[in-house]
Amino acid sequence: MKDDDVRRWYENPSRSSKLNADVYLRRLRLFCEQRHTTPSKLVTIGTANPKQVEDMLHDHVQQLETEGYAPSYIKGVLKAAKSWLSYNYVELKRKIKVANADMAVTLQDERVPTREELKAVLNHASVRARASAGLIAFAGLRPQVLGNASASDGLTVGDIPDLKIVDGKAVFQTVPAMVIVRSTLSKARHRYFTFLTSEGCEYLAAYLDKRIASGEIINESSALITLSQGYLMKGKNKDAGKKFITTPAITKEIREAILPVIKARPYVLRAYFDTPLLLAESQGKIAHAYRQFFMGHKGDIEARYTTNKGRLPDELLTDMRRAFRESERFLSTATAEVQEQDRKQLLLEMWREQAKLYGIDPMKIKIEKQRDGKPHGIEDEMLAIKDAIAKARGLNVESYEGKLVAEEELVSYVQSGWDIVKELRSGKVLVRKRVCHQLAT
Repeated sequence: MKDDDVRRWYENPSRSSKLNADVYLRRLRLFCEQRHTTPSKLVTIGTANPKQVEDMLHDHVQQLETEGYAPSYIKGVLKAAKSWLSYNYVELKRKIKVANADMAVTLQDERVPTREELKAVLNHASVRARASAGLIAFAGLRPQVLGNASASDGLTVGDIPDLKIVDGKAVFQTVPAMVIVRSTLSKARHRYFTFLTSEGCEYLAAYLDKRIASGEIINESSALITLSQGYLMKGKNKDAGKKFITTPAITKEIREAILPVIKARPYVLRAYFDTPLLLAESQGKIAHAYRQFFMGHKGDIEARYTTNKGRLPDELLTDMRRAFRESERFLSTATAEVQEQDRKQLLLEMWREQAKLYGIDPMKIKIEKQRDGKPHGIEDEMLAIKDAIAKARGLNVESYEGKLVAEEELVSYVQSGWDIVKELRSGKVLVRKRVCHQLAT
């Protein structure tokens, strides 16, 4: 920039939001070009005769409205020009009105996608776009959290404490997984966290596994969403050395997946996250303060989290995870039939683990049923395992009782003498307790 005053004016808001500073600079430049003036001349006129500048702004608003520009755009041009003048001690007194200033004309027909439409969007998306869309739709993150406008910062693997790389695979140790949004990535400039659903975890794990398989070494400092290997190999990375992807690049590939399904912006995926949680709140599954916090808005929980320097009591954290887990079904794109099938699969997994406590090999039972030509669906296998356990209880003097408990119940069960057997994929934990049976006489 040749004008040092313009440079300083631009640098000042850039420290908090480079994106907003870029927009202001672009709009001031266009305003000056269309009014046949320069920023410095505008200040000179305003200093000598504020009314002349007010008339100029008034005429410009009238021209833009006549040409059919959106009210929000016209309002933005006014704000940029007034910001420049105010920076140079030119204070305008006249209030210049913009017709329908609060009406989002371009968003009037936009609506939140249904779960079926979101599923279709995810099916259209690439592996990377699906992971990005999942983080927005199933964790409520803003696109710029994944990678900012300059690709200088974004979410890293280390920002998801429950995510680990084990034997070349992305593994979530707890689901729903916590996602920490650092203050530098937060729009409101405060640190907060949210959770990612099991469906979102699946999409993210698939994306990370693909990167690992291609030879990338991923650690805690690695960008969660990064540039493609092909892009780097072709030498097209103008921001050499940066590992993050820009916000426009993220939204571009999500938009490409959305448009074949629904006419909407990528940001509508964040509205998808908020809407089902609102329904969950109405049914008493999640507190309003929790939903507000997960959206990154300031409120009671945020104030407490900030005051305690990024720490919340373990009891509160556990309850927030529990509430999110109970609300997850409202966010899932799975149909009722798929959810029921998943529930049955979970029960089967629980019964298989229960059988092992009695020395029964569940795989052997399955093979025998297949060999005998008997039905071997999920329900058939569960019934066969239950029969085998019942027989084992009739023969053994000593056996175990098993239960499937939630993470928040685990401490009380262990204190009551239950042993931990295994953590299941659902986040539930199988525990057992020794019981004694009388021998049949």
